[in-house]
Amino acid sequence: MVPSLPEREDLPPSREKSEGDEVVTHLAHDLRNLLQAVHGHAELQLHALRGGGSGPDLGESLQAIRRAADHAVTLCEDLLQSAQGRPAPFGAVDLGEVAHSAAALFLARAGSAAELELCGPEERVVVRGRRLDLERALLNLLWNALEAMEEHDLPPRLRLSWGADFLEVRDHGPGFDPAKAAAPRAGDHGDGRVHGIGLASVRHVAAAHGGRLVVSAAGEGRGAVCRLEFGVQPELGLGG
Repeated sequence: MVPSLPEREDLPPSREKSEGDEVVTHLAHDLRNLLQAVHGHAELQLHALRGGGSGPDLGESLQAIRRAADHAVTLCEDLLQSAQGRPAPFGAVDLGEVAHSAAALFLARAGSAAELELCGPEERVVVRGRRLDLERALLNLLWNALEAMEEHDLPPRLRLSWGADFLEVRDHGPGFDPAKAAAPRAGDHGDGRVHGIGLASVRHVAAAHGGRLVVSAAGEGRGAVCRLEFGVQPELGLGG
């Protein structure tokens, strides 16, 4: 497993957030996850150089660092364009390409211990949307699932699926409490950090694409399913 960045305390907001605040919060959250991949691989290689044992192949680490850094640069460029009133327009997006790109970025952070199965139709599935936003949504769903399994010392096993009108992440984690999907919240264990930003970000992406985020749980200890559906009302659906 790739090491994470050192923890810091993020205090809950003391005032009502504007739409601009939310955009910055979501992008900062995504950048932090990408930087965890960069930091983690750098730490592993430095540890190996100091004689602390073998780490991932150097070429593999450099590829992961470059992939995460490239995506971080793209996110920053997107933020700059949005700040200048020039958000990227919608266009034709291949969901299979989005899924494979998100999977590569996820594995750059998760490391070789993670098992990620990709399931999609052989034919291309093309929707109208913003590729970067859809990749960010998938990454947040994957990272959320990874963190839940890490927290409970479970092997990270996930499945990423896509079809004509959906993107879906299924995990084998501890299960899911739908009440925690409603909005970002302060940490449950007194750590001062705000949790749930990832799902809030996905919900915004879903609404922008005329869809919704549907979260369901197979039961305690049997994992969770997060599904981004297109072409339905922009709301968060909670299924059982």
